[in-house]
Amino acid sequence: MKVNTRLLTKDGRKFSNAIVTKVEGDNVWFKTDYGNTVGPSSTETIRAFFYIEDSMDMVESHKHCVKKLYVYEGVAVYALNENDAVFQLIRNDVDISNIEAPREIIDIHEGELFHL
Repeated sequence: MKVNTRLLTKDGRKFSNAIVTKVEGDNVWFKTDYGNTVGPSSTETIRAFFYIEDSMDMVESHKHCVKKLYVYEGVAVYALNENDAVFQLIRNDVDISNIEAPREIIDIHEGELFHL
């Protein structure tokens, strides 16, 4: 299981839909649509309460989606992954012909403050 995997509730009386926000080994943390953070939980426990949505479609629009801040030579891009970050650079007419891998990659969770 990876960050931003959508979890679809099997029984709305116990949990609402959720999204994975952190994974460390076999431990998984997730945030429900109501904003409750739950974890660590095992994958086994998650499978008992949720259907796991493998498609990454519509993840970026989820209100608790975890994005990363990619910093390239003074240009910062907020995206789901490095490919999306590069696409945003191109879309905004940033010359990427000499750009190297990002200097910093910072996980950003909704509502967090961050400093470069």
